[in-house]
Amino acid sequence: MPPRILQNLFRRIDKFLSIDVNPDPVPISSIRSLADVQKWRVFSDATFGGASRGSLELRSADQDEQVSRTASSSAASTSQGSPRSSLPAPEHHTYMRFSGRYSTALSEGSTLLRAGYIGCNNVLPKSLDLSLHDFLEFRIRSGIDHTYVASVRTDNYTGGDEEVWQAPLRPSRPGEWESVNIPFNELIYTVRGKVGSNQSGGRMPRHAVMAVGITLPVTKEMGEEGDFCLDIASVEVKAEHLQGGAAQQKAFQGYLSSHEDPKTVDGFASRPKISNSRSLRGGEEVIGGRKLRKQVEGMHLNAQSRRGLSGLRTGVEIC
Repeated sequence: MPPRILQNLFRRIDKFLSIDVNPDPVPISSIRSLADVQKWRVFSDATFGGASRGSLELRSADQDEQVSRTASSSAASTSQGSPRSSLPAPEHHTYMRFSGRYSTALSEGSTLLRAGYIGCNNVLPKSLDLSLHDFLEFRIRSGIDHTYVASVRTDNYTGGDEEVWQAPLRPSRPGEWESVNIPFNELIYTVRGKVGSNQSGGRMPRHAVMAVGITLPVTKEMGEEGDFCLDIASVEVKAEHLQGGAAQQKAFQGYLSSHEDPKTVDGFASRPKISNSRSLRGGEEVIGGRKLRKQVEGMHLNAQSRRGLSGLRTGVEIC
């Protein structure tokens, strides 16, 4: 066997043996200062004539304690849209508060058929290779029992910010800090507000993650307008700890993905098809022979509001 071929073979074997199937967590955003908050931006239906408004604010556990003492001394309950103080607080005692008021109202001349969405996102300075990671972990505290939508944008296709991978983000303990995990293989591929008709589980291209975002879509149960408040301490990407055969299988998959053309493995050749005739408007979508229920119960989706609910086209770069 020629020496060059042997050298190439040994390099590939060394690469396979060096793959870490239990990589360390990767922080997407850890809120410790105002500079961390400024990496996020707010988007809403206001861009198209809606009335939803929101803001981002750096907060601390000390402020929570002050609010708690004030509420206790006056025996007053907190407002519907504000989380009550609770432990455990973020480990570094600071977090970002995403709050405001959602509304389904439309201004005269609006291009929207139905308004009612607001969100925030963090566009990363450079794409991240998360091929060996398995899920997103959101460290959050919700002021009220709303269902949000988590979005991930990758630098793999050609649609820019119109191509997004999404899944419901459901806080389960309003008013309390909790970690909510979103497995990558549960994310759904969407383009321009339409769900891809040929989904392949776990095939999100993880080698080039560019942005992460959170959107609050207004549902019937929420009413025409109201306050919302979501505290975000951190967003991290983590991996399931594996041993034995499962670890070897994951190492082999990671080896293959690092040696094949990503445009062929996860990109253009395997790009999910987009359904032009079907959408989530009817409440269910047939995908891969299965019925996928709409991501959030009660959503009424049309061409414009799908873009807003998914945060796909809001006049700014989003997920």
